[in-house]
Amino acid sequence: MNNESITIIGKPTSECNFRCKYCYHAETQYESGLLEFQYLEKLIRLAQAEYNRVDYIWHGGEPLLCGLNYFEKVLEFQEKYRQPGSVIQNSIQTNGSLITDEYIIFFKDNKFDISISFDGPGIFNSLRHNTKNVINIIEKLQNASVNLATISVIHSLNVEHQIEMYEYFKSKKLPMKFNPIFQDGSAIVNQQYLLEPEQYIRSLKSFYNYWLTDKNAVPVDPINQYLSLVLRGRGIDCIYGSCLTHWIGIDHNGDIFPCGRSYPKEYKLINISEIIYLHEAFETPSFKNIISQAIIRRNKCQNTCKYFGICYGGCNNNALLEHRNMQDNGGFLCEVLQEMFVYVSDSVQRILASPEGRETYNNIILDAIEKFKIGERRKD
Repeated sequence: MNNESITIIGKPTSECNFRCKYCYHAETQYESGLLEFQYLEKLIRLAQAEYNRVDYIWHGGEPLLCGLNYFEKVLEFQEKYRQPGSVIQNSIQTNGSLITDEYIIFFKDNKFDISISFDGPGIFNSLRHNTKNVINIIEKLQNASVNLATISVIHSLNVEHQIEMYEYFKSKKLPMKFNPIFQDGSAIVNQQYLLEPEQYIRSLKSFYNYWLTDKNAVPVDPINQYLSLVLRGRGIDCIYGSCLTHWIGIDHNGDIFPCGRSYPKEYKLINISEIIYLHEAFETPSFKNIISQAIIRRNKCQNTCKYFGICYGGCNNNALLEHRNMQDNGGFLCEVLQEMFVYVSDSVQRILASPEGRETYNNIILDAIEKFKIGERRKD
């Protein structure tokens, strides 16, 4: 066992009971079947033999379709192969609709982190299902003190309502992350929900301005990301750096991919049934092809873009979604990042230049700037 960590995005099923119109899964990707226990056990055995820390994110599809007994098996295998001094963390990304009282007790007793895909009440959640039921389940999870967060998708119908969504989640004391819609899967079929860069940037700037002067502000992504990039010179998300060899995704049929995002079959690294050690997935021709494409793209970025030092060429999967290859750069997320980096940088510079106006801003950004100033003084 080495001292490195790995994040495994396990997709024990690709089925989903929601099948949202904006999902990055295409209708053709919803396949029946579960990751068999023999392969689940092998995955856990190999990971915990090789890595000091393993973060398991159980994803899908809708992972809770597997049933509670499936996750009881997960814990059984994790305990069976736990190494002395190792760290194991389990998280679940779910639409929340299938969470029962039994699940809540299980999550609490076994310290699972739960993230619910939910866009807010009423019209904000119009592209999802069972809004009232999910709200009730969220309240039950909170009452049970389960570690809980939410992820919302920003699309054409709610992009102008990010402030209202933020205020709702804040009022419910729910950690939140707002992701722009992925240009893949069902979202490609339902293109009316996709975002134009100018539209998203304009709305995001308006949201940031509101958040900046909100005296009761709470952290929210992607604002957290932009502040980290501006003040620390690095992001806190996997897309801002080299994730390769630190993440893998595994589908319900045992196929291993570079991470848990949606990849065409030609980017499969290997199947779990074919390996003796987990790191063999990073020695395959497919992985070497991904590395080669990523190097070409990053060299292009380094030679042509002044923002290379903050994103290092960005995410391989984002490039794949936008260009259908990993070699080309630019596109929607590039444009958004560049615009927002400059916009947030300018706001930080204004605050630094006018300390007398500090009372205008929220404590989160003031504390972040103060830590930045302390760090700069230590460098001196």
